[in-house]
Amino acid sequence: LYERFKDGQPNEDHLVEKMPEHLKVSYQTAAEGTVLLKNNGLLPIADNRQILLIGPWANKLPQGGGSSKVEGYNHITPADAIRSVTRAKVTVREKPTMADLRKADIVLCVTGTSDREGTERPFALPIADEELVRMAVETNPNTIVLVNYGLHADTINGELLSGDWPA
Repeated sequence: LYERFKDGQPNEDHLVEKMPEHLKVSYQTAAEGTVLLKNNGLLPIADNRQILLIGPWANKLPQGGGSSKVEGYNHITPADAIRSVTRAKVTVREKPTMADLRKADIVLCVTGTSDREGTERPFALPIADEELVRMAVETNPNTIVLVNYGLHADTINGELLSGDWPA
């Protein structure tokens, strides 16, 4: 045990050696855990499109607190992920202007919550996030909403789940 923690940090070299296998399982888990509610022909995104990536989670690592906060290796934000899979021009704005939204070929709005066990929160998104989603959808019909949740969700009063939202 002393050898494992002698520098104050655990020596986990044996885990790093298994990184390719872990990445493969992580990718498969993420792909199987993703739900596409609707596609109005925006996906897949063509390389010649201009993407505006917006929202409070665009440049944040989607993770919660408590036992779901894992340091891990290769931290990939939604912005990093989008840039890694497309040759489209990607612009990131946490708080876009109306002009930004109108100019984009496609708007990707990234929202969600930072959840952890033992806490209570309302079922809805934070009000500012709801307002951002509504503004994006009303301004640019080519809006895709990406939602990261760790707990329950009444997404935008159920409209995102059952309403007539694009993508």
